Amino acid sequence: MNITQKFYDSLAAIGCDVTASDISAAELSETKRRAADANVSIRFARADFCTLSEVFSEQFDIVIARTTRCPIC
Repeated sequence: MNITQKFYDSLAAIGCDVTASDISAAELSETKRRAADANVSIRFARADFCTLSEVFSEQFDIVIARTTRCPIC
């Protein structure tokens, strides 16, 4: 489990509404499994960081981007 997942698992565990997205279906599948193992409720969506507004219509209080490159959208 990476530090980002620990963070949003913790937020979900204290009752925050958490949405996680990734462009990789394989990564989402693994993260869903880990969230289920941790017994936390997280909404998941496959999405490219540069096109989040095409996937999500709502606004978020905070967005955490974990990447090995800086996206230029």
